[in-house]
Amino acid sequence: MTSPEKISELIRSSGYSPMKTKELAGRLSVPKERRGEFENLLRRLEVSGEIVQLRDGRWAEPSRESMLVGRLDRNPRGFGFVMPVRPEYEDDVFIPEQQLGGAMDGDIVLAKFRVGNRKKRSGKERGPSGSIVRVIERAHETFVGTFRAEKGKRAGVVTPDEPSLEERVIIPGGNEKGAKDGEKVVVKITEWPDPQRGHKSALGEVLRAMGTENTPEIDELSIIHQFNLPEEFPEDVVEEASKLPYEAPESLIRGRRDLSDVTTVAVDPDDAKDCDDALSVTHDEKTGKSVVLVHIADVSCYVRPGTLLDREAYKRGLSVYLVRSFIPMIPRETTQQKLSLAEGVKKAAKTVE
Repeated sequence: MTSPEKISELIRSSGYSPMKTKELAGRLSVPKERRGEFENLLRRLEVSGEIVQLRDGRWAEPSRESMLVGRLDRNPRGFGFVMPVRPEYEDDVFIPEQQLGGAMDGDIVLAKFRVGNRKKRSGKERGPSGSIVRVIERAHETFVGTFRAEKGKRAGVVTPDEPSLEERVIIPGGNEKGAKDGEKVVVKITEWPDPQRGHKSALGEVLRAMGTENTPEIDELSIIHQFNLPEEFPEDVVEEASKLPYEAPESLIRGRRDLSDVTTVAVDPDDAKDCDDALSVTHDEKTGKSVVLVHIADVSCYVRPGTLLDREAYKRGLSVYLVRSFIPMIPRETTQQKLSLAEGVKKAAKTVE
């Protein structure tokens, strides 16, 4: 099987002429039984902006075709900017509303551009503008909005809460799942806008009706769905987390300084989602000065590099604290019990004196 580097090297070489997938696979001696894996590799390279697929299916080097791959930043006034994923493209590409090609805010798109016929956002320089050739990867499969029943029609319309998602989504009759007029709903897009086929609006179905009242519960559900926050953990991650010890074992804390005899006070209140910060204040009789110890639970002592827990936490990036709840990087029970500081239990911590 070939590598991403070899594919990019061939397509970017001076003597290369755009080839279709089958021809490219033959050139790189990819076995037939690995063609599916090869096609997935080409798709990943396109998402990263290394290569692009033209309308006729041939693969090419983007700049030679005056093309680039980027993320669409849609302005509420209708137009948008494609922000390149590759660092060699310094300028965003302006896209007029009529040239969006059915793309929605946040989508990864392939854009055809031309240089020097409009001003940049700053208004100081002339930058590139162009049109969107196609959508490579959609940013939003589901979103939160307000359902409106259309009078006299067996259909409804959902207006997204997110201002950058300008498009209203049509909900055909039977897909409203009991949603009532004015109710907050979670919608899944079933058919994307396609101007070439005359479909100016997306079609969708209601996945969940959340109610009409403006309550913290509904606000939290809206945020979770709007940002695609992962509430559940994979089973294998939960299983690995369940095996972590409640008290730090000697094998993990050997060689660490023992501060268990120092009076320590938790900073987090009783209703905190976890308890990982604490303070100690002592008096140094030799110098007459106060000594402050700032402690934080040492999660890295338990979650080792390369483990399922580590990879899941890396993918999430952070814990999200909402009005009444939180979505942690590490399974909730493990975060609140095993990885939190606790009275009378030896826990690994990192301390600044």
